[in-house]
Amino acid sequence: MNVLNILIAVLVLYVIYKSISLAVAFIGKKADKKLQENAEKYLNDAFDGRETIVYEVADSGTLKFGQVVSGAEQRGYALHAQNQDNASMTTLVFKKAV
Repeated sequence: MNVLNILIAVLVLYVIYKSISLAVAFIGKKADKKLQENAEKYLNDAFDGRETIVYEVADSGTLKFGQVVSGAEQRGYALHAQNQDNASMTTLVFKKAV
């Protein structure tokens, strides 16, 4: 009987874990969709005429690397440097093109 109780507890914990994982994934997708819908506004705000712009790109919660580079170029900036901070974060440095 003791082993059965342990197995039931493990199963319940697994179901709770999976439910939380699905909820987090859903919330993340919804936030990414909103971010994509407002991409032009975020790019306009970021590339506002300053000489040097530092922009961090992550696996989620930010615009994608290509979007940022393309958006910067469209606004008169060139990628000057980039640094892979960790597995999920890259820092980009842009300079205003002359």
